[in-house]
Amino acid sequence: MWKRKRERFVNFVNLVATRLVLATADKVITSIMDSMLLRAQSTVVQILLVIAAAACLVLGLWTNRTNPTLSAVIPPAPVTTSSAPPSALSVPQVDAPPELIVPEGSRVIPLGNFPDDPRLDVVGIMLKSGQFAQAELACRTVLKERPEIGRAEFLLGLAITKQKRYEEAKVHFLAGLLTEQTFIERPHTPHFLGWCHFHLGEMDEARVRFEEHLVAVPNEPDSTFGLAVVNIAQDRNEEAARLLDAAFIAFGDAKPRDQARVLVRQSDLALRSDDPVKAEEILERAATLAPTFPEIWAKTARVKDRLGKSEQASIARENEKSLRERLDAASGGGAS
Repeated sequence: MWKRKRERFVNFVNLVATRLVLATADKVITSIMDSMLLRAQSTVVQILLVIAAAACLVLGLWTNRTNPTLSAVIPPAPVTTSSAPPSALSVPQVDAPPELIVPEGSRVIPLGNFPDDPRLDVVGIMLKSGQFAQAELACRTVLKERPEIGRAEFLLGLAITKQKRYEEAKVHFLAGLLTEQTFIERPHTPHFLGWCHFHLGEMDEARVRFEEHLVAVPNEPDSTFGLAVVNIAQDRNEEAARLLDAAFIAFGDAKPRDQARVLVRQSDLALRSDDPVKAEEILERAATLAPTFPEIWAKTARVKDRLGKSEQASIARENEKSLRERLDAASGGGAS
């Protein structure tokens, strides 16, 4: 602040001094010219002296107008008050932009990192509501107009997976990965590729994909469960049992249906150990957690048959049939 005041004061003094000098010079020049004009005997000399005097005056006026330090005093800067302590350096204050308010639950997309399309958010809603064919059509529409969008490839693969066309789904999942775009769902692509390989009987490839996903997302329960199922298919029962226990804990009480899926596979291990009673107990617990899960009743019917409980087995089969019909009517089906 003191520096600015000192600069204004110096400019003011320069202006006054310069104007005094110019005024004095004008008077001196005029006096000299008058004297010379009076003394000059020749008309030609008088005319030349008048022209010289006029040139001096014009030069003085031009200098006064073109020099910004001479034309006017710098207006004082607006006075601002601040609660901040004074400092040796004057830092200009810049108004910060208003804080971005994001509604709770909204998804913030880093659009600078990958191309996207708002229609794909609608696809996500379709997939959650079981409208898999509609989601597929929407993805194909987006890709027809904008084939470079990796996220559209991923969601198309997911929609096709839900319709159990696993070989075709693999193509689109891999196409999404080949774009190297950092769309939100990209880290989870190996998980869904793992299920495609599993349903196609490609267990080694499924293992690689589930393990790849677990490296990216450690202890993720869905891929832990998927890897357990692969181990069951490859007769690695001890490793499968360990992974199933880990998946059950990771899912937690907030996901009873997922815990029920784990229990169904644990009942498979019990049957492999020739322990149908334990399998029956496990399935009863699963039915308590997710009574509308058809596979629970399918497994229960087999266990009841093995235990010679034919009437209970029939009831379990009726439950399975009824639930599957309801799922089909609601436009059903889905991947494990």
